[in-house]
Amino acid sequence: MRGSRLPACLARLAGQEIDVFLFAECPTDAAPVLAALNNQTTNRYAAVTSQSARVRFFVRQTGPLTGATWHDRFFDGVSDRITALECQPRGALSFLVIGAHLDSPYPMLSADGRAEWARDVARDVRTVETDIGHARTLLVGDLNMNPFEGGLVQTTALHAVMSRHLADVVVRHSARDGFPVFYNPMWSCFGDRPANRIQPRGRRRPPGTYYLDTTKDRANAFWQMLDQVLLRPALMDQLTHLEIVEGDGAESFVSEEGKPRANVISDHLPIRFEINL
Repeated sequence: MRGSRLPACLARLAGQEIDVFLFAECPTDAAPVLAALNNQTTNRYAAVTSQSARVRFFVRQTGPLTGATWHDRFFDGVSDRITALECQPRGALSFLVIGAHLDSPYPMLSADGRAEWARDVARDVRTVETDIGHARTLLVGDLNMNPFEGGLVQTTALHAVMSRHLADVVVRHSARDGFPVFYNPMWSCFGDRPANRIQPRGRRRPPGTYYLDTTKDRANAFWQMLDQVLLRPALMDQLTHLEIVEGDGAESFVSEEGKPRANVISDHLPIRFEINL
């Protein structure tokens, strides 16, 4: 785990009744992560069985997913960048969750290169959906691309659009026929949002999940939205909450300047979302 204070932060987050934790860059030995999550008295967590050593899920043993069964549907054995698990809750339809940690753009991989990898991921997702017979799918993790980049928006890649309305209508366009679409709600968390209010010490809510701290690149946008959740239309109306998490109630994940505390907690800010099953 990256920061010295991260285990204590995970314990405090686990005490908030989060049903599933996804770590996109989990240590090979996941035991310390599980120990940190269970270092509180309210909730107990267990690791979900998966072939992936890099992208790992940990599920709360009580709550709406009590008694749910998890099936390992796909594993990227070459690069271990995505894993697909189908969750079958009691009394609800199953859904497919794709955990992802795609290749980093820094310093070598170009935007075109990342789009090429995203095309492979999109093809794998479609294959799994065909195999299991439904597209109640969400894809979540560190995508290492912004919502506006080609790997997210191109039809042959992840084909992720910024509104529910677009997710409903773009598939009717002849140029997009045959390319299933994702809804990307992370657009609503990018930059200063109208609903934002000034936080204590004059700090605003984070306008992204990662801060690229270089002043030499004149085209640098500084804040990046690399960590995202994408939903197929079959699930998008079930999304009831989405936020970039800036603290655990006791420890802030951002500095006085509002940047991620990379050396203490993590260089990425986590996202939290809720789906009504």
